[in-house]
Amino acid sequence: MGRSEKSHFWFRVFWQALSVFLLAVILGMVINMSCSTGLNPVRPRVLEQSSTADTSPAFEITLDEAFSIFNTGKAVFLDARSPETYDNGHIPGALNLPWNEFEERCDKVLGPVPPDTLVITYCDGEGCPLGDYLAEELTTGGYFNVRVLTSGWIGWIKEGFPLEKND
Repeated sequence: MGRSEKSHFWFRVFWQALSVFLLAVILGMVINMSCSTGLNPVRPRVLEQSSTADTSPAFEITLDEAFSIFNTGKAVFLDARSPETYDNGHIPGALNLPWNEFEERCDKVLGPVPPDTLVITYCDGEGCPLGDYLAEELTTGGYFNVRVLTSGWIGWIKEGFPLEKND
C-alpha cells in the first residue's frame, strides 16, 4: 500500500467511526425522549413561579409565597429529611417523606393525596438537594403540581415562621 492509499484508508476509517458515533448519539437521544423514565439532562428551574396548577415540572417557590400558601392550607408540605431531623422541628402539618425512603413510604404518606394537589417539598436549605430529589420522584410518579422550597427549613425558621416538633 502506498502513502496515498494509506491516508485514504485512514480518512475513510475516521469518517465511518464518526458516522457510527453520531448515529449512536442520535438513536440514544430518540430512545431517551420516548421512554417515560428517560434522563432529563436539563430540568427547568424558575424562581418565584406561580403556585397555580399546571403540568410543568417542579419549580422553586420563595419563602414568602410558601408561607402565604401555608396560611391558606391549600398545599401539602413534604419534608424530605430523616425522621429524626423531622421530629426535631418541621413546618406545622408537614408530612415526612425522606427521599431515600421514597419507594417504601410514598404510598403510606401520600395515600389519599390526589395528583393535582399542590405539593411543596423541602429539606434543610439551599445546600440540601433532597427536596429537589423528592420533587423529581413525585413528578415522575404523576404529581404535576410540585414546588421546591429551596431555602428550606433553615430559611423558614430564620423568617420566624411557625414550627412544630414531635415529642
